Formats: sequence, C-alpha cells, structure tokens
Amino acid sequence: MIIVIAGIVVIATAIFFSVVLYSINRHLSAILKAARRSALRIDGVTALVGEEIARPIAQAAAVAGGVAVGINGLKKVFKRGARK
Repeated sequence: MIIVIAGIVVIATAIFFSVVLYSINRHLSAILKAARRSALRIDGVTALVGEEIARPIAQAAAVAGGVAVGINGLKKVFKRGARK
C-alpha cells in the first residue's frame, strides 16, 4: 500500500513540475523573442547612426583638416615671401 501511495505522490509531483516548467518556458520564450526584436532594432539604429550621422561628420572633419593644412601651407608661403 505504501508503494502505491509513494508512486502516486511521485507521479503527481512529476506532473506538477512538468506543468510549472512548461509555463516558465512559455513565459521565457516570449521574453526572449521580445529581447531578440529589441536587439535587432538596436542593430538597425546603430547601423543607421553609423551610416547617416557618423560618416558625414567624419567627412566634414576630413575636409576641415584639409582646409587647415592648406591654410598653414599658404601662411608658410607668404611668410617666406615677406622675408625675402
């Protein structure tokens, strides 16, 4: 009789834990899907920022640097001309 009761308790416990684990799995999978979607959105925003904002700023900085080098070169030319 004790063996039968112990078997019923073990089976009931196994069913209970299976239901609990299945419920947790469903909730976690929904959370993980939302996290994946958020990560994809963040990747998209990062790529957009890199292409649409950072690249033009880098190009503008390169142009400004080139202009500064050109102005410094002209200064040197005019300083040499004033010395002669």
